Amino acid sequence: MNILNKDIADLSQLLVGQFILCHSQEYIPPEWKNKSIGKWLLAVHKDLNIIEIISYKNQHLGWLLGQPISAAGKIVTDKIIVELDSEDINAANKFETLLYDEFGGRYVAIYITSHTSRIYLDPGGFLAVMFSPSQKIVTSSIALIPQENARDQDEELIAALDIPNQDNWYPFGLSPRLSVKRLLPNHFINLDTWETTRHWPHERDITKIAPVQPVIEEISMILTRQVEALASKYPTYLSLTAGRDSRCVLAASRNYIDRIHLFTINTNKVDTNIACKIANKFNLNHILIEFQEPTQLEIEQWLMRTSYCVAGGVLRNARSIQQLNPSYVRLGGMAGEVGRCFYWRKGDTQYNSLSPQEIVHRLKLPATKSILEGATNWLHSLPQCNTFEILDLLYIEQRCGCWAGIQQYGNGQSSFGINPFCHRRIFQLMLSLDPIYKLRKRLSVDIIKHLWNDLLLFPFNPHPSLSRKVSGYLKHLWDVKIW
Repeated sequence: MNILNKDIADLSQLLVGQFILCHSQEYIPPEWKNKSIGKWLLAVHKDLNIIEIISYKNQHLGWLLGQPISAAGKIVTDKIIVELDSEDINAANKFETLLYDEFGGRYVAIYITSHTSRIYLDPGGFLAVMFSPSQKIVTSSIALIPQENARDQDEELIAALDIPNQDNWYPFGLSPRLSVKRLLPNHFINLDTWETTRHWPHERDITKIAPVQPVIEEISMILTRQVEALASKYPTYLSLTAGRDSRCVLAASRNYIDRIHLFTINTNKVDTNIACKIANKFNLNHILIEFQEPTQLEIEQWLMRTSYCVAGGVLRNARSIQQLNPSYVRLGGMAGEVGRCFYWRKGDTQYNSLSPQEIVHRLKLPATKSILEGATNWLHSLPQCNTFEILDLLYIEQRCGCWAGIQQYGNGQSSFGINPFCHRRIFQLMLSLDPIYKLRKRLSVDIIKHLWNDLLLFPFNPHPSLSRKVSGYLKHLWDVKIW
């Protein structure tokens, strides 16, 4: 793994949009922007925003990194002033509440005071974080954490996952090194103890079986607000396929559709055919991108930017994406599947138990000792949840936080990407929905119907026997009375 021995000067331009928080200047790549609070040094690549967090008493409380989107529908790029006092021993918890009530988007929050210092992720972990307790480093990249010794590499796990030869990834906060962990969504790092703590959900955070129509309207409103925050400020791309989630994001883009450029990578006939028909019907800006096989160098650089922690289709598209204008930002549909039962299986009820082995099986990852231990610890960290809530949290914390979020760093161009579904309130609403409604895949259809009904004139990408499987599962749920 060359990334473990890469010269720090070589990383300065390679790690686009990345960062490090540490105690020593020697770990910081040259030419990166620098900030400090007390003993903490923050450095970021030029393309990553730094937003100062200031108390109403003019106390410096830390930084937001990335592209947070406010409840007012604005991309935050300037300092924010919060109604907090750093001397208040409860200020950190108040900051946490403010953070997730106020902001969606893609960000890391660094909160530092004399009482408490913490690191928080956006709700989906799309600005991914790794950390070394022994070296007191928090960063986006394992390459910026010096390797302590050769025995630190988790050789068994590296061999089992076999990245990039297999489309695998590191779950449960694991990494290629024993001493380096990944922060999961819904958890924070305490920078004083270097322990991680789950902060969401609490039992009161999920209202059981909410009425459907208000949920559709509120999710649609937040989606639209997040899309318009980007499209009103930046030239914007949206990847359009025949899938449900990209269609939802397109529907939420309706008011700014003239500023949004759609693209489809020409690798799937169904995606290409339906995307082109939608674009032609509504006279949308749309381009087809021909697939280009990435070179070995491009593969190696992508893997370095993602800390050798993930592989798959996004890696294979690394060269194809370079045909896009690097000054544009990108909208994606990731996390929409939280509302579509991604990890649910036939036979599930809200009361059946999930073993670590079953959790790993659903992730489609090898059941190594460390992965099973990670699954065990993750299950023990959960609050009182039913089976469906556990499986939806599995998607948010593992599929988003340990798979999709890391892939965001693979982009070597200067543009950034945001998934508008990434918002705490959206996740909360999705987890509250009636299980039978979710299984019918109605949420995406009803969002599109609410925002841009004519987009439903075109089919979604087909799944063989899906209707039979869903129909049979719905009957099972009705028979066992899961509600």
